[in-house]
Formats: sequence, C-alpha cells, structure tokens
Amino acid sequence: MKNNNNKELQTKLGREIWLFEQWLCSIEGQVGDTQERIRSAYRECISIRQRQLDELVNSNIPVLTETLC
Repeated sequence: MKNNNNKELQTKLGREIWLFEQWLCSIEGQVGDTQERIRSAYRECISIRQRQLDELVNSNIPVLTETLC
C-alpha cells in the first residue's frame, strides 16, 4: 500500500513539475517586474517539487544492511 501511494505521489509531483515548466516557458521573453516575479515563483515551485520528488525516489532505494566483506 505504501509503495502504491509513493508511486502516485511521484506521478503527481512529476505532472506538477511539467506544468510549472510549461507555464514558465509560456512567459519567457516577457519583460516587467511582475513577469520576473512570476518566473521566480515558478522556478521556486519547480525546485521545491523536484526536491520532494528526489527524496521520494531515494526513499524507495533498498538499503544494503549486510557487509560485503
């Protein structure tokens, strides 16, 4: 069950990252303070979600508990 929820959350975060990237691309080249604040907010949202996704993916990596020697 936990693995299924984890996979769903990974998918959700991936979609959100993609969406913010699309929005960011749509305003590239536009000038002005407001557009720069929006670009900054989109970049921050992408960064936060990417970190969350990375943590989620890394939490699924099996840990080797026995020594190799």
